[in-house]
Amino acid sequence: LKLMCQYSATLAYSCKQSPVPCQKPLPVTKKLLTHCQLADGHKSPYNCPPIGLRCVALPYWHPLFYKQPETFMKRITTRQELADCVTQWHKEGHTIGLVPTMGALHTGHLTLLKALEGKATRRIVSVFVNPIQFNNPDDFRLYPRGLDADAALLEQTGGADILYAPDVSQMYPDGFATRILVSGLDTMLCGADRPGHFDGVATIVTKLFMQTQADIAAFGEKDFQQLCIIRRMVQDLNLPVSILPVPTVREADDLALSSRNKRLSPERSEER
Repeated sequence: LKLMCQYSATLAYSCKQSPVPCQKPLPVTKKLLTHCQLADGHKSPYNCPPIGLRCVALPYWHPLFYKQPETFMKRITTRQELADCVTQWHKEGHTIGLVPTMGALHTGHLTLLKALEGKATRRIVSVFVNPIQFNNPDDFRLYPRGLDADAALLEQTGGADILYAPDVSQMYPDGFATRILVSGLDTMLCGADRPGHFDGVATIVTKLFMQTQADIAAFGEKDFQQLCIIRRMVQDLNLPVSILPVPTVREADDLALSSRNKRLSPERSEER
């Protein structure tokens, strides 16, 4: 069973160390209380649940079982607004987790986000289709996109505090001329058929690490060569971020979840 908050309209606080009473004798965790929303849109502080807060137990088959408590996700598109937020977070002592994506979010991405629970007190999901990692213009043009759908999925499932979705001008302003190359690891396996791809990946990931000031970032083991390259890059450049590998999530037919799966016909999916 999973606890979900139900809250009253009162704005009064009951600042006690003990949890508020529940309909059933189940504990209310500190983490759960922080995400409870008051009627006027404010959050209750640690250990200070609003009077009238009560908890109910939901069975695993209930749709709300998979919904996280409200986290007031903010959608940000500029470097400056992001910098203002993460700087304030660090001043408040928060640990920042990052899930870098190119959008078209699916359960695999949500698994990365969930893997940061307990390891980061603030979590950012970035969505940016990175043009410099595509050596095929058609692949870039046809890559699945749907930012509004991505935002809706994150808001529905919860867990993300910021959706960072910059445009190309924010990431690569006029005059941008720097690339990061991880020698050796980029010329084998997938890299052998995609020249320049992992240079583009290393470059954008480094920029996202710096812009988000992430303390920890989650990457799927599905893209194992990418994971190895990012680990090598972080170690070589002494970047102050921990890399969290997350096991591959698969569909019912054992096909690894991928945003590009949307481009597969049913016949091609069966072949895979």
